[in-house]
Formats: sequence, C-alpha cells, structure tokens
Amino acid sequence: MVQKNSSLSVEQVAQVFQFEHWLRFYFIKENQDKSLVFDFDQDFLQDLGERYGKLAELARELNGKKLSPKLSQEAIVNFLQKHLVEKTSRDVISPILDSKSFLREMQLFHLWVSLLEKELEKQVLPFEAWIGNFQKWKQTEQAKQILYSLKINPPAHSCGQNN
Repeated sequence: MVQKNSSLSVEQVAQVFQFEHWLRFYFIKENQDKSLVFDFDQDFLQDLGERYGKLAELARELNGKKLSPKLSQEAIVNFLQKHLVEKTSRDVISPILDSKSFLREMQLFHLWVSLLEKELEKQVLPFEAWIGNFQKWKQTEQAKQILYSLKINPPAHSCGQNN
C-alpha cells in the first residue's frame, strides 16, 4: 500500500493522514481521567500489519497514547519521513503539505467524514472501504457542488502535479 520513492505524491501523503483519521474515528477509548487514547490490541495490530503493511506502524506508534493534534501530526510526519521519503537532504514533504491539491483532498475528506459521520458510526468499516467510499463520493454531484461553492478547483486527471 505504501512504498518509498523519490517522487512523493499528494495521494500517498493524504493516505497516511486518512489512515490516522480512520484510526482516530473508530479506535479510541476514554480513560478514567476522561482523556482519550488510541487503543489497539495485539491481534488488531497484527491484522493491520497483514492488511495494510507499513501503515500499521503508524498504529503501533500511536497505541496507548493520549489523543492530541500534536501527537498525530508528529506521528504522521515521522512515518512519512521513515517510510515514504528517500534519504535526501531536501524537504519533499512540506511542498506537498502546502500544495493546493493536498489541501483540497484533505478538506474534501474531512467534509465527507462530517457529512457521513452517522452512517460511518453504524459499523466499523475497513480502511479500504472508507477510501473507496470517499473516492466514489468525490465523483458525485454533491462533491462537485461543494468544490465549486468553496472555490476549490476540482482536480484535473492526475498528471503527477502537486498544485
């Protein structure tokens, strides 16, 4: 699912953010002190490893830790640097995170989760089902209208550009 290469794509980076969001959506628990923590048992982590390869390492990194934006951000960036970026001195992650196409993808993803939250909560869907449903939704008239109303240009067919 995730592979290291020299030309990191918006889709690869977005997938890591989306995977973390999927984990956060379904697999957190409330502690006695009312804090929220990522909570994965070993069987689940093993299943993640078999199904999603290196992405499972993100879950292992987050397991047992208190939920916070800073924790998620650091875990994602560390994962990207470790697994997706060739060892170079140049920063290839920041230009993608700052790109219009990444921003568009993540805004649409978060909007999709918000719009379908009640439906998504009915049962734990596998990550690939989430992404498949999101990709289908992006092709709907609703998504196109949202893109238009937000003044976000719909992506042209992928040409390897990050803008």
